[in-house]
Amino acid sequence: MLKEDPIKRPDLATLACVNPECRLFRRPGEANLTVCKVYGHDHLRLLRCRTRGKEFSENRGSALFNTKLPEGTAEDVINYLREGCSVRATARLVQVAKETVARLLRAMPSGSTISTCTASPPRPWNSTSNGAL
Repeated sequence: MLKEDPIKRPDLATLACVNPECRLFRRPGEANLTVCKVYGHDHLRLLRCRTRGKEFSENRGSALFNTKLPEGTAEDVINYLREGCSVRATARLVQVAKETVARLLRAMPSGSTISTCTASPPRPWNSTSNGAL
């Protein structure tokens, strides 16, 4: 039995094949995807298209593809940017590199969300921090 978090993972019916050679390319709800395995700290699913037999991560085509940034941290970055924080301020608040924030900003189409996550407010400031920057 594969372990996955049904609360955070999108339903397979909302996902589509990312292989341009597949006849069901970008057509969600076709019931052509199966879960091969679950991997990583965020319990990502490796999906297989029944039509072409190709395997791909559920993050493929999203801003989180090929990144080691945890989904919760990426959500925080996007939410701070939406609130109007600068790249530098967002990097300081989330405690990631400015280049990481800039890369996520470039990868996100305007007005979109991280496809594998639901938007949530940024986490509260770390209360154990002494406030020094």
